Amino acid sequence: MIDAFSRKVISWATNDRHTNELPIEALAMATAARQPTPGGIVHSDRGYQFTSRAWLSTVEHAGMHPSMGNVGSALDNALIESWFSSFKNEAIYPNDTPPDRTSARRALVRHIDFHNRQRLHSAIGYNTPNDHENNHINMSA
Repeated sequence: MIDAFSRKVISWATNDRHTNELPIEALAMATAARQPTPGGIVHSDRGYQFTSRAWLSTVEHAGMHPSMGNVGSALDNALIESWFSSFKNEAIYPNDTPPDRTSARRALVRHIDFHNRQRLHSAIGYNTPNDHENNHINMSA
């Protein structure tokens, strides 16, 4: 999950199978880390896991509102699609394919750390996600 304000990766979940539980695990990780105030928006595409009753009730139970883009919209998931493109082009393709899930997960976590602490983003004034959040917190204080 990516925070749209800061572009920071705030949670993730992996498994050897694509299940309805993965986004629910990621949402639990995100809400534990961020403790959002009620009324926040959780945007997703229209994948089966995001239209499931389990997902929708979990989002609503967390006090947030589910949001889904239009069917066939190329912009629907642009933020996360861009992140995955960077991950593949910077962490996977230049190297050998990870030989196992442990190595793949390690590459994922390393790239998330790089993305949050070192990658500059034009959409947030050429700051890193961590710096953008810290600057906003300092301005609010």
